[in-house]
Amino acid sequence: MTVISAGIVNKQGKIILSRQFTDVSRIRIEGLLSAFPKLLVGNNGSTTKQCTYVEAGAVRYVYQPVENLLLVLVTTKNSNIVEDLATLRLMGQIIPEYVNNVDEETVANKAFELLFAFDEVIVSGKREHNTLEQIMTYLEMQSHEEEVAKEEKKLQMELAKKEASRRAREITQKRRENGYGGIGSHTGSGRGGSHGSGHYDANEGDNFNSTGNHSAQDDGASRHFASVVEDAPKQAPKPKSVGGMSLGRARKADITSKVLSETGGGAAVAAAATSAAVTSAAADSGSSADGIFLRFEETISCTLNRDGGATGVDVSGNLFVTVTDAQLANVRLLLGRINDDFGFRTHPNINKNLFTSDRVLTIKDNKPFPTHQALGILKWRLQNPGRVRAPLTVTCWPGTDSATVEFELENLQATLLDVTIVIPLGGVRPAGAEASYGSTSTDGDNLQWTIPVVDSSHSSGSCEISLSGDASDESFFPIQIFFQAKANIAGVTVTEAVGTETGMPVRFSSEVTLTAENYTVS
Repeated sequence: MTVISAGIVNKQGKIILSRQFTDVSRIRIEGLLSAFPKLLVGNNGSTTKQCTYVEAGAVRYVYQPVENLLLVLVTTKNSNIVEDLATLRLMGQIIPEYVNNVDEETVANKAFELLFAFDEVIVSGKREHNTLEQIMTYLEMQSHEEEVAKEEKKLQMELAKKEASRRAREITQKRRENGYGGIGSHTGSGRGGSHGSGHYDANEGDNFNSTGNHSAQDDGASRHFASVVEDAPKQAPKPKSVGGMSLGRARKADITSKVLSETGGGAAVAAAATSAAVTSAAADSGSSADGIFLRFEETISCTLNRDGGATGVDVSGNLFVTVTDAQLANVRLLLGRINDDFGFRTHPNINKNLFTSDRVLTIKDNKPFPTHQALGILKWRLQNPGRVRAPLTVTCWPGTDSATVEFELENLQATLLDVTIVIPLGGVRPAGAEASYGSTSTDGDNLQWTIPVVDSSHSSGSCEISLSGDASDESFFPIQIFFQAKANIAGVTVTEAVGTETGMPVRFSSEVTLTAENYTVS
């Protein structure tokens, strides 16, 4: 049997879709399919013929009505009519699998799916001996082994996180028993964050990005506040730090990264934690042991409604470069993926054309960066607030002599450090406060609720406040919220530094901080 073409036409001869299986011109196929309905019209002008095939010239039409349309196979005259009819029936069974209501619009919308299915039935004019179930399986392209592998990876990540949390609690308890007063301290100035030598992980900042297509799509899908990392080398959980800056408190050391190193959480994670300790002192002083130090600073401001909604989300950031080795000053910085929801502006001395075309940051005319000073070379700001969600929501339930305040982490992939919630009391002294997580203290007319870490393990909590007198509902507002994180929402990263003259990679270290400013509930 030789099938020349398979098509779907209406009763007026309009071609909805057509697939050719032999070398035939478009003009000839259009002529054959357009003329087919006229062959079905009887002497009285209606389609009354009961046979399922019509011969005309050098071809044979084998057809089947599909509601108001016609499914037509154009074959040669010497084709086996029995096989043609079997092929026609199989194609007729395929159409309802993709089109619920068979009409011209829905068939046209599902044209690609139908054409792919037809290709599984006929190859080079010959029928493949496939059943409907086999064809649907081929088109779905699902792999049981792949699903099992994904489940195993997910389970390993969950177990690693649980083990890390358990070991972190054990280390904290031991340090308290030994009289170190908690998780330890880490001296230094500036905003909290970790510093790692070498190339910065291009996915580090995506902890706050949501998925779209991401694909990561790439890049499509989850982007902005919800990135799902499935690559095998990146399965190890990111080291979570309980450091940061909070209302006069000293910055704390990163405990979880040490735990991941001890429990085999991944060589890359352990190496990053070790290099962070080595370069910490250099980064605090604004310099780098590698000669180039990058500081990513980002701030988020937001106004939360009392019913839990959010308005006025604003995110802005800066990239600062500090070069301490003059021999490395002539360098090019290659950025990772650029988030289209943010607008970017470069320093006037930066080659703007190179940044626009290749995402490369370098001084104009291949001049070197200035040394021993922090130079802001890139700024960004959120232009599409609808694509970014508030990472933390806080709700207050006021009463006449008491109030309940609760928080909830909106993105379970995020880790917020040194979260502080400042609740005004309207001049009424608190009789007591009990928090399910964290600690409380009073400062004049405010109650301060301090939470060291908010992550997937501690994603929500509440605080019960008892008052010694009556207070109005407005007395508890506005509530101010402060926190930090070692990520940036825009996902700005430097993946590689290359010497302009030598073309060789240059080592660098980096620090990433996200700070909440003007983050309130009113």
